[in-house]
Amino acid sequence: MPVVHLARTTGAADDALLALAHAVTGVEDLRLTRACPRCGADRHGRPVLRGVEGVSVSLSRPRTPGPALVALCADAGVGVDVENTGAATFDGFDAVALHPQERCADDDARTRLWVRKEALLKAHGTGLITDPREVWLGEDGQVVAGPAGTLVDLGLDDQIGAVAVTPPGPLHVRWH
Repeated sequence: MPVVHLARTTGAADDALLALAHAVTGVEDLRLTRACPRCGADRHGRPVLRGVEGVSVSLSRPRTPGPALVALCADAGVGVDVENTGAATFDGFDAVALHPQERCADDDARTRLWVRKEALLKAHGTGLITDPREVWLGEDGQVVAGPAGTLVDLGLDDQIGAVAVTPPGPLHVRWH
């Protein structure tokens, strides 16, 4: 069963991710680079941990001020996303983010759906290169259509967060 290691930080997310990686792997000579799935550039894109093989990492900074979230998993692809409550409330959100079968009862449900989708797409390494309208999630977070994975909502008091792993299956979350 994959173990997803998570930490929240109000500091630099890259530094927090490296600290988490050092703590979990015990490897001292680690560094973070980037890999853009669209153009291949290493100056932007998803974070990649160098210095240890087979470890997937992810990070998320909310669009408005609040703690960032970092994740690491040695057993599966991992993606994480966090937003402050009500972050997905702008006009036109549904048209650019929701699958035709998805409906949201309120702003928090809309934000929860968004962080689930973004975590799933990060776990696959594509992020928003994949059109979020092509991903249909059930109200319980199960993938109905789109890339396969397992999603878990994170019980954060002041934010809405989710973690995803691929391939799908049970997972264990460990906070640091």
